[in-house]
Amino acid sequence: GPTEGAANGQDERYGAVNETWSTNAVYMKVEMTRRDGAFESRFGSDDFGNFRQAFGVFDIGNGPEWGIAIDGNTASTVASTIELDQPYTLVAKVDYPGDLLTLWVDPTLGDLEANNVPVHTVPYTNTNWASAVQMSSDGTGNTEWDNLVVAREWAGLIQPFGPNPGEGGPRITGLTVNDTVTG
Repeated sequence: GPTEGAANGQDERYGAVNETWSTNAVYMKVEMTRRDGAFESRFGSDDFGNFRQAFGVFDIGNGPEWGIAIDGNTASTVASTIELDQPYTLVAKVDYPGDLLTLWVDPTLGDLEANNVPVHTVPYTNTNWASAVQMSSDGTGNTEWDNLVVAREWAGLIQPFGPNPGEGGPRITGLTVNDTVTG
């Protein structure tokens, strides 16, 4: 929306996910492939151009590692071997009532969430909503992002576009990226 808040003319909250609004958890899935020279490769919820929560590859001095960062702070990472030119399926979960951020790498999406072991989790007690997703990378090499899915439940991650299973309503049937920046 144009501004943050719940007053008239402020519509960021519609479709947002937070602790007190209508949806309390959000899952984000993306396919990521890093090329030689890529430094950090992150995706997560956007808050006016900044990451509210970021998931992916971070380098805090130990080389590339899987990790999670909150509000632009230093990432919490786990020792990892991350291959170049290797496609990875990454799933992130922001769980407001559970006070937890979770990252899975190459999970079995057709299986139950509980049967997939996360790569990393961190406590998360913030309550500001998530209303957009961003992907970012830096360094001299590319990071390729593909097949983004945002869902309210694990089972919804399998579908490339459309509502979660059992839900009616509007469907996204295509996506066009406009590379033209104005303003």
